[in-house]
Amino acid sequence: MSAARKSDGVYRYGGEEFLLVLPNQSQLSAKAFMERALNTVRGLQIVHSGDPLGQLTLSAGISAFTAEHRANADTLLGEADAALYAAKAAGRNRVQLALQ
Repeated sequence: MSAARKSDGVYRYGGEEFLLVLPNQSQLSAKAFMERALNTVRGLQIVHSGDPLGQLTLSAGISAFTAEHRANADTLLGEADAALYAAKAAGRNRVQLALQ
């Protein structure tokens, strides 16, 4: 992803899931980043027979470690995972913020 900063980390996390670590970003700036990624993927129109629309989609769940929310890594991953499944349940191809 060309928009990633040198400080950002992108990791494969399971079969079709990836984990992005975006230091020093708020939930809203991380959401904007992921919405740009979603629009980029959408614009590529990659054929994917496993999707009802026939195109590869991107769904994302976002959690953030902030001064007000000093959660540990397991909690942050759980929150992001719950947000991801909420995005999928809401129709996929969207970005969802974790409830904190």
